[in-house]
Amino acid sequence: MITLRQIAYIELAGFYAGVQKTGDAPVAVALGRQLLDVDGLAAAAGVRPGQTIRQGRLACPGLVVFPYDEAQYRLPARRHWDVYARHTPGVEPEEYHRCFLDLSGPAPAQEELESILAQVVPASAWGAAVGLAGSKFLARVAAGLSGWGAKPVWVAVGREADFLTDLPVSCLWPLSPELRQRLPLLGLKTVGQVRMVPVAEAARRFGKEGRLLMALCCGVDPTPVRAGYPERTVECELSLPDETVVGGGLWASLDILATGLARGLAERMAGTRRIELTLEHNDGRYTILSRELARPRLSRTSLREQLFTLMLHAGPAPGVTALRATADALVRMHAEQPGLALIQEDEGKWVRLSGTLESLARKYRGTVVEPGSRRPPDHRETMLDLYDPTRWTIKISEE
Repeated sequence: MITLRQIAYIELAGFYAGVQKTGDAPVAVALGRQLLDVDGLAAAAGVRPGQTIRQGRLACPGLVVFPYDEAQYRLPARRHWDVYARHTPGVEPEEYHRCFLDLSGPAPAQEELESILAQVVPASAWGAAVGLAGSKFLARVAAGLSGWGAKPVWVAVGREADFLTDLPVSCLWPLSPELRQRLPLLGLKTVGQVRMVPVAEAARRFGKEGRLLMALCCGVDPTPVRAGYPERTVECELSLPDETVVGGGLWASLDILATGLARGLAERMAGTRRIELTLEHNDGRYTILSRELARPRLSRTSLREQLFTLMLHAGPAPGVTALRATADALVRMHAEQPGLALIQEDEGKWVRLSGTLESLARKYRGTVVEPGSRRPPDHRETMLDLYDPTRWTIKISEE
């Protein structure tokens, strides 16, 4: 059975503004002096992303403008990414509000996409631009033609070239901006006009991008969806009762989080180069603090120190109801022999170790055979990942 690629592109309208919205007033989010996103009320009044703040307030005098704050959007974005991840392992976030999904598989992609939109759009946005096609390039172009009605534009297999023929060359987004600006100056204003240029001539005139240009004009884009969510992270979350929201109880909670992170990192034999602490307040606000680490950390003590440092930077934190610690940017660490306590938790390993000790005791009569020091792996074992954590150096002493 041959499964054709089906890739969806979803761009949520009003996501950033929806995170900031607290009342009935129209809301917009600005990056610098330019509006990045608007909610449904502001859009109905004629405010559009890309306008300046002044233009937005002229169109809608009651417009409330918030500055772009990346820390506020991270957790809400994960909520709709989680919905995507329940339907497909191929989730590639482009930005917090834009994402590629690989819906290839036996289930009809259109039905999967409709199910996803039914869960995401009412909760996270007032609209969505959605495209469905056999490649990332076509999916994003189709989404740009769909408007904000959350009705996908589907590019049928075999109709890719016809779909692109009358579109302007500005839709060829994988190309460099310089080439997209240059093509109209050469009289090539539509994709259909570019397609008439011989491939050899395009390669001669435009260099390496010439062949990519001709492939895109035919609807060919083999770029895969690179799964980027869920990230390879270790998380530990703790809810706090009312009596521990301030004072020493909050600091004791950080020690519990550090222990959980250390356990998760030990299971993955990894260290972290970045640690993040999220504080959830009883009024619905979030405080997110993060710290880049110069070297990987994996011990409970070092992780606790980093969490304490982040809490000190946060200052007084009244009304904290939950804490979440996240370790990401994981780095594989060299293998190391575990302690006997960890060996005892695995019955099979403990039986093998005990059998080895008994056989050595029978061979060397009149001696005491016991586990000796931990033996680190040599270079070959580390390189080929052949290290057996049940092997120990043996200490033999006369009775």
